[in-house]
Amino acid sequence: MIDLEKKYTNKRNDEIKLSHIDRGIVYGWVNLGIDWYSRQWDEETGKVLLNAPDVNDLIEAKPRIKKTVWLNVYEDGTSIHSTKDFADMHNYSGRLACVKVEIDCEEGEGL
Repeated sequence: MIDLEKKYTNKRNDEIKLSHIDRGIVYGWVNLGIDWYSRQWDEETGKVLLNAPDVNDLIEAKPRIKKTVWLNVYEDGTSIHSTKDFADMHNYSGRLACVKVEIDCEEGEGL
């Protein structure tokens, strides 16, 4: 069942904006790179209607994780910290580097 409060994409990961639901049909738009195109989907299944390719079927988008972490790098491993100051406070003997890492991924990516 499609929920207008959730975020959706499709198999090509295009941006989708849903407008409203009326009598089992979900109305909205798909951004295909250069412009927005109107689409309609089945409320129960999220399948695109009107003979459009199934690449446009709705898929619930997972939340993105965006954050910065700091890695202390040692000969025998690493430790991860939420701030540079915290990483520096845990600067044990033999630290080779303190590396800033920007994380921008979908929840569950790589699992």
